[in-house]
Amino acid sequence: PSEGKSAKHLMGQVGLARNGLDSAERAGVKAGSEGQDPFFQLHEAECQSLLGKKDLSAEIARSAADEFLHKLEDYRLYLGGDFAFSTDIPGFVRSLFQLDQVKEAADVADAAMRVDPSNPELVELASQVHLANDHLSRAKDLATIAVHLQPDNLTYLRHLASVCETVEDWALACRYRKDCLEHPEGGELADQTAYARSALKAGDLAAASQMCEQILADRPDDGTVHGLLGLTRAAQGRDEEALMHFNRATLVASETAEWWLALAEQHEKMGDGRTAL
Repeated sequence: PSEGKSAKHLMGQVGLARNGLDSAERAGVKAGSEGQDPFFQLHEAECQSLLGKKDLSAEIARSAADEFLHKLEDYRLYLGGDFAFSTDIPGFVRSLFQLDQVKEAADVADAAMRVDPSNPELVELASQVHLANDHLSRAKDLATIAVHLQPDNLTYLRHLASVCETVEDWALACRYRKDCLEHPEGGELADQTAYARSALKAGDLAAASQMCEQILADRPDDGTVHGLLGLTRAAQGRDEEALMHFNRATLVASETAEWWLALAEQHEKMGDGRTAL
């Protein structure tokens, strides 16, 4: 057993995974009775979810969140403190999030950040759960803080760029997508494509065009990039080239409705309403 986990406790976890709690214990967990270990409750919620008992799982998870917040208020959830089961606060928030308890995950994350405000993993995770709650401004602020706390973390940079796109702050999205592109571990096709789209949305047509052309030099049949280059050429007033790229996009990515719509709009723009229809 690892530090802080007795053999008896681990055997209890095995029994929980196999059998769940008995009816009396389950009633106690559901009630969120004072003194229950919230991490233990959350494990039970995960087990019930795996068994398909979604309503019971949600009830237990909410009880675990309430008990967690109660313990946090009592200042008992510090590393090395007397709450010995676990102190993996980000893990607790992540489990709530994965169980679709997004409101409770946000509440716990906010409370935990008052205890550990400089934990970049916790802050970035809090941004994710606030984004899921449609708290867009809060999600963006937290994503920005996480990147400031750990500026070399590519995952955090990508998340911040994505949040900026969600709130349609395209100038910042383009900036952070470029940071991802230039990161030592970045530069993947997804980073290149995301940068091209954000540059287009930000109005930097030259950057969008250059990125698309660079990708197509290596991947001439990338439908998404043909579509993006078509949008770029249309914005530049180069209609024939736009039409060519939209046609290519619909040929190699025929399942993507975006490019069929763009092709129809381009035909309409060029006065060919019959073909557009």
